[in-house]
Amino acid sequence: MAAEALPDYLIGPLPGYTPAIGRLVSMLAYGRTTTLEAVEGLTQADLDHLLDDDANSIAMLLEHIPQRRGVLPATTWSACTTYAPAP
Repeated sequence: MAAEALPDYLIGPLPGYTPAIGRLVSMLAYGRTTTLEAVEGLTQADLDHLLDDDANSIAMLLEHIPQRRGVLPATTWSACTTYAPAP
């Protein structure tokens, strides 16, 4: 029986991107892959479970991911004085 190939978690430059953007894209891909692996097989009850009254559910934490993905680039690029969008 052949061993299963391990996922590629290398973070670094990617073809088709500048080195810095390639690293950013590979970090985002890593975050997506590991998040999907962590929640695979969880039931709705698992996702909605609250450990205590002050806790967030896994589902609510997952809901924040797309919100952060929209905020991070906006705040990162707007704070960078050398960034100029392509014409």
